[in-house]
Amino acid sequence: MIQLLVISKSAELPKSIDAILAAPERFACRHKPDVESTVHLLEMPLFGACLLDTDLTNIQPIRQIQQIRRHNAKIPLIVITGEATEEWKEEATLNGADFILAKPIRGTLLKNSLERIFAAPTPSTSVVEAPIPGSVRSDEFPATPSHSSFPALEILRDFSRIFSFTLNLRSFTYQFSLKLREITGVSRIAIFLEKTASLFPETTTNESANRLRCLCSVGIEPELFDYLTLSTTAGIGKAILRSGRILRNLNGNDHSAFSSDPEIEREFKLLGGQVAIPILNRKRAIGVAVLGDRLTGQPFSNEELELLFHLMEELGVAITGNLLHEHLLANHNLVSSVFSQLTGGCLVVDNELNVLHVNPAFLKFYNLSEPVEFSDLPHKITNLLYESAQHGKVHEPFLHTPESAPEQTLRVSIVPFQPTEGTSGAMISVEDYTPVEAARKAELKASRLEVIALIAERFAHEIRNAIVPIDTNRQLMAENREDPEFNENLEKILAQETGRISRLADQLLYLSRRESPQFETKFLPELLDEAFKKAKPLIAEEAKIIQKPTIAKCAIACDGASLTHAFFELLLNGFQANPKKPTVTVTGTFATDSDGTPSVRIEFADRGKNFDSETAATATEPFFTTRNVGVGLGLSVAKKIVNEHGGTLEIDPSQSKNGKAVSVVLPLSKDPD
Repeated sequence: MIQLLVISKSAELPKSIDAILAAPERFACRHKPDVESTVHLLEMPLFGACLLDTDLTNIQPIRQIQQIRRHNAKIPLIVITGEATEEWKEEATLNGADFILAKPIRGTLLKNSLERIFAAPTPSTSVVEAPIPGSVRSDEFPATPSHSSFPALEILRDFSRIFSFTLNLRSFTYQFSLKLREITGVSRIAIFLEKTASLFPETTTNESANRLRCLCSVGIEPELFDYLTLSTTAGIGKAILRSGRILRNLNGNDHSAFSSDPEIEREFKLLGGQVAIPILNRKRAIGVAVLGDRLTGQPFSNEELELLFHLMEELGVAITGNLLHEHLLANHNLVSSVFSQLTGGCLVVDNELNVLHVNPAFLKFYNLSEPVEFSDLPHKITNLLYESAQHGKVHEPFLHTPESAPEQTLRVSIVPFQPTEGTSGAMISVEDYTPVEAARKAELKASRLEVIALIAERFAHEIRNAIVPIDTNRQLMAENREDPEFNENLEKILAQETGRISRLADQLLYLSRRESPQFETKFLPELLDEAFKKAKPLIAEEAKIIQKPTIAKCAIACDGASLTHAFFELLLNGFQANPKKPTVTVTGTFATDSDGTPSVRIEFADRGKNFDSETAATATEPFFTTRNVGVGLGLSVAKKIVNEHGGTLEIDPSQSKNGKAVSVVLPLSKDPD
C-alpha cells in the first residue's frame, strides 16, 4: 500500500483526495498540518509521494518546498495551489516540485500524476514457494550454505518454553521475536497480523479490514508503524496471504521464474527486510513475519528457511489459541458481569460439583461469602443440584425459605446443562418471592374471608327462612293446640323446615369430608327411592319420580348414604325447577368404557326451563344459583360425591326428549350379588 503524505491546514483535503482516488486498497492519505511536523517523517522512506497544499504564490511556499527537499530529496512532490503565475510555477519546479495542480483538483489529472510517479517497475524482488520440507530447490537462490547454522531440536525446545511463558499475546510474541533474532542473528524483525478487535481496537473502519497491523517489532523505530501497514490486496500482504509462499528480496537478481512487484520492493525497503514468511495456523495465513539482513551478511539456507517456516506456523497456532482464549475470557467476563448485575441469585456448578460462578445476590440471599463450596449450600438444594449436575434431572421450580432469613421466601429453579453426551453441570437461579408470596397470602386470606362472608350470608338467610314459619306456629300453638288441622299443618311445616336446615348441614359435611367413602353394592332403584323420600317433604306440591325400566337391575358399588344424598340433591333441583308440577324422569343407558369397564348413564330430566350454555358451564360451581331459595351448593355437592365414586356429572344445555337433563355416569358393580 502506498502512503501519501498530505500537508495541509485543512483536515478535509486528505478525505477529498481519498474520495477522488477511490482506491483504499492501494493508497492511504496521512495528514499533517505543516511542514515542521513532518520533518522527522520525511527522513524515513515511509511515503510514496508528498502533496503540499498552499494558497499563497509568494516566497513562503517556495521555502516549504525547499525545506521538504532538504529532508528528503527523492520523494515525489505534488504542489496544490490556487491561481499562480508562470514565473511562480517555474520557481517551484526549480526548487523540487514534480507536479503543480490548480484548485479545484481535477480527479483525472491527480490520478494521472500518481500513475506517472508509480509506473516505473523495480525488478528486484521475487516470490519463492513456501518451504515445505523437500520442496525448496537449492538452485532457486544464489549459492547459500546447504547446512543449517542453528540446531533445530534445541530451537524448538526454546520456542516451546516461550509459547507457554504467558497468555499475553503481545508479550509472548515479543519474546518470540527476541529469541528469533538471537538465534538467527537478523538485524530487525516485524510481525504483522490481520485485523483483530482485541489487538487493534482502534481499527474500526471498513478500510482497516484489508490491513495487516504490526503487532510487535525488534530493531525498527516504533513510530514507523503509525504510518506503515501491509495490505491484503497489494504488496507483501497480498502475495503472502493469497499464495502462502515465502518472499525473498534478491537484491536485483532476476533469475527467479516468478514476476516482480514494485510494491513489494517498496515495502521491503521501508522495513529493511530481506525475507517475508507467512504466519499460518495450519488452516490459513493470518499474518506475515518480515526479517531483515543478518548481522554477518550471510543469507539464509534452504534448511533454515524451512525451519523458520515451521516456527512461524507454530507461532500462528499459538496466536490463534491465544485469541480463542481471549475471546472465551471476554465472554466469561461478559456473562459474569451480566450475572453480577442481576437482582436474582445465580450459582453455576460443573459436573464434578465445583462452584464455577456465584453472583452477589445469591450470596446475600443465603448469607454466604466467597469462596463458596458445594457443601456450603442448604441441604435441600444440594440434593436437587446433585441430581441435575450429575444425572441431568430437571426439577420443577419450588419455594424455599433460607434458615438465615425465615421471613423471606425464595423461588428456586435448577436447570441442568445438557450437551450432546452426558452432563456438564447445572445452574441455580433464585428470585426473591417474598412480595409475591405476601400478596398471594393476602389475596388468599381475602378470598377466604369473602367465602366465609358469602357462606354466612347465604346460610343465615336460609336458616332465617326456615325459622320464621316455625316461630309463627310456635306463637299460635297455645290457641290451636287442640285443632287437628293446625297440628297436621304444624307437623308438615316442622318436617319441611327442619329438612331444609338438615340439608344445609349435610351439604357442609359432604363438602368438607376428606376421608374416602366406604363402598358396598347397592341397586340403583333403592338409592333413588331413598333420595325421593328425603326430598319429598321439602316440596310443597305433590312430587313425582318416574323411573324407567332400564334401571331396574342396575347395581353400583358405592357409599350408599353419600350417593343417596347426591341423588337427593339432583331430584330436589329438578323438583324446584318446576314447583307447580314437580316431576323428574330417571332413565339409564348402559355403555362400556375404552378400558372395558361397564358403566351406566343416569339421566335426571325435569320440566323446568332449559340451561343455556353459560349457565351449564357454571352451574356446579359453589354458591351459584338462579333462584331466590337455597345457597347454591346442591349441584356442587352432588358433583363432588359423584367424582369420589369414579364418575362424572354432566349438564346438557340442549333439551332432551324428557326435558332439561342432568346426567351422572357411574361404573357398574362387577359383582351385583
